[in-house]
Amino acid sequence: MNRFKSFKELCRHAVEGQDFVIELRKRRSAIAVMAPHGGGIEPGTDIIAAAIAGDEHSYYAFRAVRSLNNTELHLASERFDEPRALALARQVLNVVTVHGCRGRRAAVYAGGLADGLKNNVIRSLQTAGFTAGDTPRPSIGGIHRTNLCNRGQSGRGLQLELSEQLRRQLMGRGQPQLIRNDQLSAFITAVQRALAQY
Repeated sequence: MNRFKSFKELCRHAVEGQDFVIELRKRRSAIAVMAPHGGGIEPGTDIIAAAIAGDEHSYYAFRAVRSLNNTELHLASERFDEPRALALARQVLNVVTVHGCRGRRAAVYAGGLADGLKNNVIRSLQTAGFTAGDTPRPSIGGIHRTNLCNRGQSGRGLQLELSEQLRRQLMGRGQPQLIRNDQLSAFITAVQRALAQY
């Protein structure tokens, strides 16, 4: 993990369209929802990010699409300098990033420097019946100033870390496409409600 120090270095070992693809949708919202470790790196994060963005917010994903060894393409969030991601971040007030973390407990951990937004999302998810709270360890806290979630105009964003177990519940059993089950709908609605109130 974190083999590369920059996107430029990553591109010396990986080819766009073959090893990874980039998805980008721009909207007029002041929020962009991003999944910098989508596809086979942190499975389900790009699909969940796209659902949160919906038709209202801008959306970006870096999706690793190799048949094997996708985690080699993991570029640490504080070093994530892919030009299209940074350009989008500069155009919006706040960035929300969706990540995957290990864990058998179905939980979501909120980090980043936007304390008000973070607290809104935690409360909204808890009200909807999800286990949600602050990040349990600094390594997934999203507090570094150069972390992608903090690269919006405000300098303060939100990083959501979804455990493996939670992503399984939201996505269904290994389904690559978005499954609109009740839990996923409730999760997306809770996050969207919190974003609308911020």
